[in-house]
Amino acid sequence: MPLTADRATPERKGQDFGYPPAAGNTIFRGAIVCLNASNEAVRGAAAAGLRCVGVAQNSTLDVGFPGLVQTRRGTFQFRNSAAGEAITAADIGNVCFIADDDQVQRTNGTNTRSACGTVAAVDAAGVWVRIP
Repeated sequence: MPLTADRATPERKGQDFGYPPAAGNTIFRGAIVCLNASNEAVRGAAAAGLRCVGVAQNSTLDVGFPGLVQTRRGTFQFRNSAAGEAITAADIGNVCFIADDDQVQRTNGTNTRSACGTVAAVDAAGVWVRIP
């Protein structure tokens, strides 16, 4: 139903969200976090069908783990792959793909890897990836 008066619309920062972890899946602070087909948080891995949701701000191993993996979206630096999968400056603006929970690659490996985000920059220390 359309509004007929002013509304105080709730706002939430678009970068911080929490997700329930998949059973038996250890996620470390700083890891790439994805959702699986059951909408549970899993650590980034070379697998099809995952949806990248951010970088873990807590660990499932934290004492008193609160039950949700807290993630943050933004631009983060990850390890670059080697050889034919290495990301270069020519890839800036392209989507990159998850190799593991701290590494990205240039291609989807013939549909065997899930997207991580968009390459924002590449330097000697790694690849800067924007996770929307």
